[in-house]
Amino acid sequence: VGKGRESAAVILDNWMKGRRKAVWISKSDKLIEDAQRDWSALGMERLLITPLSRFPQGKPVTHAEGILFTT
Repeated sequence: VGKGRESAAVILDNWMKGRRKAVWISKSDKLIEDAQRDWSALGMERLLITPLSRFPQGKPVTHAEGILFTT
């Protein structure tokens, strides 16, 4: 099991306990596809992982739940 899969499992454990917000910090923005793959391998929807770059700088992130991916 790799580091990404372990990170996804920790987030999933918290998710199942009702904590529906997480921040996934990675070495490179190119690794978002790997994060989405690891998350979906655990049976979850890959679109729950959203890159921070999708939000305008200086504006609040308005998602009620999900995983924010950043570097």
